[in-house]
Order: sequence, then structure tokens, then C-alpha cells
Amino acid sequence: LTVVMLALGGAVFMSALNVSGAWQRAVNEDFRMRRYDLTVRFAEAQSIDVIDATLAKLPAVVDAEYWPGANPYLIGANGAAGSPIAMTGPDPGSELLTLPVMAGRWLRPDDSTGVVINNAALTRNPTLRVGGTIAVRQEGRTHTFPIVGLVKELAPMAVIYAPPGAVLGVTGRTGDVTRLARIVTRDHTEAGQRAASRELERTFESMGIEVAGLQSMLDVKKGILDHLVIILVVLTMASAIVIFVGSLGLVSTLSINVMQRTREIGVLSAIGATPRTISSHVWIEGVLIGLMSFAVAVLLAAPISWLLESVTGRMFFKAPLQFYMSAQAALIWLGLVLVLASLSSLYPAWRASRLTIREALSTT
Repeated sequence: LTVVMLALGGAVFMSALNVSGAWQRAVNEDFRMRRYDLTVRFAEAQSIDVIDATLAKLPAVVDAEYWPGANPYLIGANGAAGSPIAMTGPDPGSELLTLPVMAGRWLRPDDSTGVVINNAALTRNPTLRVGGTIAVRQEGRTHTFPIVGLVKELAPMAVIYAPPGAVLGVTGRTGDVTRLARIVTRDHTEAGQRAASRELERTFESMGIEVAGLQSMLDVKKGILDHLVIILVVLTMASAIVIFVGSLGLVSTLSINVMQRTREIGVLSAIGATPRTISSHVWIEGVLIGLMSFAVAVLLAAPISWLLESVTGRMFFKAPLQFYMSAQAALIWLGLVLVLASLSSLYPAWRASRLTIREALSTT
């Protein structure tokens, strides 16, 4: 029972670190595919030519792209309009966004109506598939597009990536104005992005252009990673409770063993065993129990990590996290279990070493 309790606590502890590693790896990979640093949202539609000419004069800005966007309602499998879905029109030749394709293909320059959906859109309507169609409703009009690809994206929001012309057709706007700019800064560090943000705000304010929002991708990334703290706290607290119970069980087990072997300890003392030798035997037994629990914990950690990573990914990102096992997590738990085993054996080892030969041999 002691081995099982310690193993369960260790497995949950390692699984918490494995989920953390899988989360961080997934977030880092997703943001590596988004090669812009800032997004600027204007309160009103602005001329692309004016914005582009302004940004070209700023030394902190290297490049900028203006993708049309819309927020129509997704028509579900029952034919009724449901929740809103984001619709974005990136330039098919853009290098600022390179999402991994799960099925089909990405947008091509010759596409006029074909769209690509992300995995979150698939969860909204499981009947969607590559080769089929997706329908949206905007201002009472229904628009249908053929689906040419499915991409994996670490975002809970359902998104349709469409040719710019298709997005403009849904909104009814012209392609010479924009309300959103994606900007690549010269300095990609946090300090560089903040300096560029301040410069952009001052420039647009002097021009009388109201900025409704200015967001750094590093801040977005940090916000997603901060959600991991909640998961780690919950899992670590759960594992700490089980580990505490297992440690108490180990102390009890070793204490009972000392009581059951009292006469044996007396015989060892009588033939010359020192208190240090006797206490080391108790300590070694505790360490061996800890090592046995470690071996079981490593075996249990694999399925528990897979389950938690799958549930966590589906809960936050509508897709399971890629399975990840951290060797560092196993090494950390190995060190902790050895420390716990050593601490748990202190009192039983001290008690065993304090027994006199007369007390030990007189025990029945």
C-alpha cells in the first residue's frame, strides 16, 4: 500500500510537469508560425495607402500586412445559424502565417472561394470536412464556400481562412481600407516591441487616428502560458496530498518493521553491529521502498500524462496536446522520493539504533 500511494503521488506529480512541458511546447510551436509582432486595431476603417505610407517612415517597423476580417455566424448541421466564427483573409503568399495542414492544403493565389478551417471550427460542426462546404450568415445573407484544407491551430476560437476577396464579399467592404494591421518589428524582443508600440501610438495620435487596441504577440503568448499556472497548482496540490499520505505510510511501515524485528536487532547488536549499522539498514529499506514506488510511478505516469494532456488540450484549445514525457520530470521525482524516503526513515532508524541488547532480546 505504501508503494502504491507513493507511486500514485509520483505519477501525478510527473504528469503535472509533463502537461506543463506539452503546453509550453505547443504554445511555442504555435507562435513560431505567427511571424508578426504587433496587431493594431483602429477604431474606424482607415485607408491602407495612408497607413502603409506612415508605417514605412517608422524605423521600428519592418513590414505590415492588412488582412480583411469578418465575424459572420456559422450555420450548423441543422441549417440554423449558431455561434459567431472569425473569418480572416490573409494573403495566400504571406509568410506571416504558416499553420500546419492536417488535411487538404493551404490557400493558393488562384483560390477565389476555397477556404481553410481550423480544428476549432470542426468541433463546432463535426460534419465539416475537406471537399465539403461551409456556410456562414452575415447581415441576413448566406454565403457558402468549398473547404480545401484543415489546419491545426492552438486557439479555442473557430476560424475560417479565406481569400481576401471572399472575405470582402461577405462584408461588402472595399479592399482599400482596413481596421487591423499586423506588424513586424525590427527588434523582436519584449523591449523592442514595447518601444515600437509607443512609437506607433504617438504617430497615429499625431495624425488624429484613434487606435482601439494595440497588442503584442509576446503578451498574448504570456497570457496563454499563464493559464498553465492554474493547472499546475491543482495537479501539484492533488499529488502533494497523495505523497503526504504515502510518506506517513512509509513512516508507519518502517516503524512496524522495527517493532517486528526487535529481537533480530538485539542479535545483530550482540554480535557487534553498531547503532550506525542498524540505523543504516532501516534507511536502506526505506530507500528501496522509495525506488520501488519510483519504478511504478514511471509506468503509471505515461497513461496519466496522455489522459491529462488530451483533456487539457481539448478543454482549452479544442484539440489534444501532443503526447509529451519529460525525462527531467522523472529525475526530479527520483530526487524527491529519495529525500522523502530518507526523511521518513529518520525516526524508525533512530528508534532502532537506541534499542539496547537487553531490551531487544527480552522482547517477546
